[in-house]
Amino acid sequence: MQGETQLTTRPQVRTRERLRYFDNFRAVSILLVVAGHCYWAWDRGTVPEIVGANLVTGGTALFVFISGFFFHYAFYRNFNYRRFMTKKALAVGVPYLVLSSLLLVILAVWKREIPFPIGLSDDPWTDNLLAVVANLATGRTSLAYWYIPFIMLMFAMSPLFIRFLEARTRTQALIVAAALLLAMVVARPALSVNTFHSVVYFAGFYLLGMLYSLHRERTDEVLARIPVVVLWAVVGLVALGSALAGQVGLIQKWEPWEPSALDWMVPLKLVTIAAMLATLKRYADREYRLLGYIAEASFAIFFIHPIVLLGLGAAVPEAAVSTPPTVAGLFLVVMLVTLGVIWAVKKALGSRSRYVIGY
Repeated sequence: MQGETQLTTRPQVRTRERLRYFDNFRAVSILLVVAGHCYWAWDRGTVPEIVGANLVTGGTALFVFISGFFFHYAFYRNFNYRRFMTKKALAVGVPYLVLSSLLLVILAVWKREIPFPIGLSDDPWTDNLLAVVANLATGRTSLAYWYIPFIMLMFAMSPLFIRFLEARTRTQALIVAAALLLAMVVARPALSVNTFHSVVYFAGFYLLGMLYSLHRERTDEVLARIPVVVLWAVVGLVALGSALAGQVGLIQKWEPWEPSALDWMVPLKLVTIAAMLATLKRYADREYRLLGYIAEASFAIFFIHPIVLLGLGAAVPEAAVSTPPTVAGLFLVVMLVTLGVIWAVKKALGSRSRYVIGY
C-alpha cells in the first residue's frame, strides 16, 4: 500500500538546498520567543488582549518543530551519533555553559545567593552549591535557558528518532498524534525546571517537524490549495477559543499527571505552524535581509536576550510595562540592544564568538 513502505536503508548522501522560507520561519519564531518574554506586568484582562498574547506565547513550539525538521533534512542521510552530538555540544552546549556561568556569577554578586525556585538544603552554603548544579542542569539560570538542557536531551535521544523515521508512515502518524494529544494533557512543566517533562510536552512538535520534512512536497501542495487568509482565520478562531476557554498564556504543572484543563497552546501552535509555512512558502522567492540576519543569529539572540531583559528588569519598574504599547516598546528595545551586543561580541571575538554566544 502506498505510504506503508518499510525503509531499510537510508538514501545516498546528496547536497541539500538551502530553504529560504525556513530561514524566515526561524527568524519569525525567535522573534516570537523574545516577544513572549516581554510581558512583565501586562495582566491581559480582556478577550482581545488574551487572544493577542496567546498568539505570541509558546513560540518555543515553533522552534522545536524547526529543529525536528532539520534533524531529518540535514542530518538523517549521513547520521553519525558521535559526530552529531559533538557538533551540538560545541555549538549549543559550550555557549550555554559560558553564559550560564556568567549569569550565576552576576546573580551571586547581585543577590548574594544563587537563586533556585526549590529549596535544596537547610544549610545556606550547601543550598547555594546545589543550586549551581541545579541551575546548570535545568537551565533555570534565566527565563529562557531551560531550552538548552531540553534540546540536548532531545539530541541525545536521536537513535530513537532514527527508528521513528524508518517506521511505516501510518505508524509515524499515530505516534505524532498520540504525542500531541499527550502534550495537551500534561501541559508544560512549572518554571520549566523538569527537563523530562519538557521532552514529553514538546516531543510531538519535534516529531511533526521530521514528518513534515519526510512529506514536504506533498504537504506543501495541500497547503498551497488553501488560501492563506483562511489559514490565518483558523489561527484566529483557535486563539479566540483558547481565550473563551479561560486559558491565559501557558498552563504549567509541577507534575504532568496533575489534573487541569486541556492545553489550548498545542492546537494553536499547530495551526500557526501550518499558516506560517503556507505564507512563507509563497514568498520564498523574495529575499528579506533583516529576516535572513535574524535567522542566522537566532541562537545568539536566544542566548543574549535574557541577559538584556535581566538588565532592563533592574533598571525599569515592572509597572512601566503593563500595556500592549509598552510591551511592544520593550520588545523593540530588547531586540535592538540584543543585536547590538551580538555585533559587538562578533567584532571583538571574530569566529571565536560561536563558543560564547552561539554565532
